Amino acid sequence: MDKKATIGIIAAICIILLGAWAYMMAQPAVERAAQTPAVDSNKTTAETSAPAEESSQPTAETSSAATITYTDNGFTPNTLTVKKNSVITVTNKSSKNVMFSSADHPTHQEQPELNMNTLNPGESGTITITKAGIWGYHDHIDETMTGTITVTE
Repeated sequence: MDKKATIGIIAAICIILLGAWAYMMAQPAVERAAQTPAVDSNKTTAETSAPAEESSQPTAETSSAATITYTDNGFTPNTLTVKKNSVITVTNKSSKNVMFSSADHPTHQEQPELNMNTLNPGESGTITITKAGIWGYHDHIDETMTGTITVTE
């Protein structure tokens, strides 16, 4: 392959990646305009914290509490719908650490209220979401593990 073709291919890849990045950066800007959740990142062990009602349906709605469980296979449910001011408990039932973080990896500054301290296996922590909207999250340690929280009035 000649030098011009190689440069052309690299330029096309860069343009595609730049477009994908711009699209992803524009999405959270729409969501954050209507949302400002609060977080209590104090963690407690799973044995001492009473887990909130866990939803068997990925989009089940609850009035004041819900649980997101992290396992070696990811978050369950990975799509959750709760009402405003709900307390969400994140429980680590995996064999590794998890760092529950807002979706804008790696900075987590778009929605910092969702960011928690590292949870070791068997530990839990809570967040309280105070405004309606759609919130993306992931494990900062393994950013391929993701989920979404929809908050309704």
